[in-house]
Amino acid sequence: MRHFISIVGDVDYRNIRHEHGERFIQMCMDGGNYPGTAKKKLVTLKRLFNLAVQRGQLEVNPLRHVSKPKIAEGEIHVYSDEECQRMVKVAQEAKIGKSYRWDILILTALCTGMRRGELLNTTWRVIDFAG
Repeated sequence: MRHFISIVGDVDYRNIRHEHGERFIQMCMDGGNYPGTAKKKLVTLKRLFNLAVQRGQLEVNPLRHVSKPKIAEGEIHVYSDEECQRMVKVAQEAKIGKSYRWDILILTALCTGMRRGELLNTTWRVIDFAG
């Protein structure tokens, strides 16, 4: 929000217009932000204005039609066997935190393709042992 204010000025939130959102995105991109970073900032701002609409502080979200920057598809990196072994070895040797066996989490991620959130939220109930 501070970044948005620094770009559009200290304007009353009820006076924010579509143009402010477009200027914000352009300044983010001109300032060296990656398109993904600018998109995240815009999504966060849109959420704040949606909350103002839900609470009756605004009639409509002034940023609702501001387009998100296009993000080019990145190249997918596939870890080599050596990289996988190094990650597991470092995780076994490192004593980071008390509640996680990082080596097991890394091995599970490598074997299943699960994302971090999926791994951390997995319970015994959701595991299909037969499959």
